[in-house]
Amino acid sequence: MQHTGMRAIFALHVWFALVWAESHDVTCPSASGAEEDSRTLIAQGTRLLSTGTPRRGLHPLDSTHRAEEVSFERTSFQHMLMLLDRKRKDMSSTSCGVWNGGIDDTHCDYYGWYSPNWGNLLSEYWEARGAAALAGVSFVGDPIPGETWLSKLPFAHNADSAFKDLNAFNDMCNECTGGMFPHGCFGKWTRIRQMIRDDTQAALQAFSDEAHIPLPAFQENDMLVHVRFEPDHPQISYYANSFFAGLIPESISRIILLSAEPEWAEPILESYMAIFDELCPQCSVEKSSGTQFNDFAAIALAPTVVCSSSTYCLWAAMANRGRAIMSGNDMAQGKMPPIDDWTWIPGHVLNNAERPADMSLEDWVVHVAKWVREN
Repeated sequence: MQHTGMRAIFALHVWFALVWAESHDVTCPSASGAEEDSRTLIAQGTRLLSTGTPRRGLHPLDSTHRAEEVSFERTSFQHMLMLLDRKRKDMSSTSCGVWNGGIDDTHCDYYGWYSPNWGNLLSEYWEARGAAALAGVSFVGDPIPGETWLSKLPFAHNADSAFKDLNAFNDMCNECTGGMFPHGCFGKWTRIRQMIRDDTQAALQAFSDEAHIPLPAFQENDMLVHVRFEPDHPQISYYANSFFAGLIPESISRIILLSAEPEWAEPILESYMAIFDELCPQCSVEKSSGTQFNDFAAIALAPTVVCSSSTYCLWAAMANRGRAIMSGNDMAQGKMPPIDDWTWIPGHVLNNAERPADMSLEDWVVHVAKWVREN
């Protein structure tokens, strides 16, 4: 989290932990001290969020992305303040933290909210669902608001004995899984893929039917490869040529390269087009970019899908009923846990964090475009 907005959210995360600890009789500063600390953190967060300091190497064409990012940060901040007005239940019967919610011996609750950053939002939602499932308790909460497919996800679910596993529940209750970004943890979400599949597919279909927006259609020999482009996000990775070794069956006849297609990333996209032409000479290779909903649904419905380090792709691919393949570097603490028929691929990626501090975006793009073809 190298930019100021994320530091603000981290400050709010610390503040929320202090409030949570106080309400659960966990050892912490005195009440007056905790209150003073929380006020300081809120003030710091407000100042940081209001600065809007641009990140290193931000390209003018990324103004839309930056606006969405600031919107997410501010929405997160406002949401944390909203929680101050919530009447929190006593959750002293369990020490398992649930971000934006809580869990006791009978149920797990989750306070639904909306963010345009679907990946991070779904991370906290599915981790809360996983906590309820493994604990063997019911799930209750507020639905995710807004007029997107997310509002169709269940906000009430009975306890399901098929998922109950108290040993796994206890093993996966820690500071990491109780935080704001549980996709980075070896968390409870790794044990509920069938639930994620069923509920996501049903929500996508319900939204499609209600909004009269058709879902993407594929042939059985299609393969979709998702690439996320952000110039300065430290966790963004680019696949090497060798990443795809042995991953493209002879039966594949079309490869779809799905991305936002920013202008500055065109050399990298062209390198991928060339790689797939070489690895799959019988394939047609095409680029695709649609709406946020269409692209998410495409990842969830393609017969074969490949993801790099993107939570947007992670949760769509977790719902996929076909073959899902993902880089194992940045999710689940890099432990690549077994998840049904999910395929993790270690290594073979170049990370934005490897970009030298004095290298311009233009030079980095040239370097990445060459690296992905030669490695």
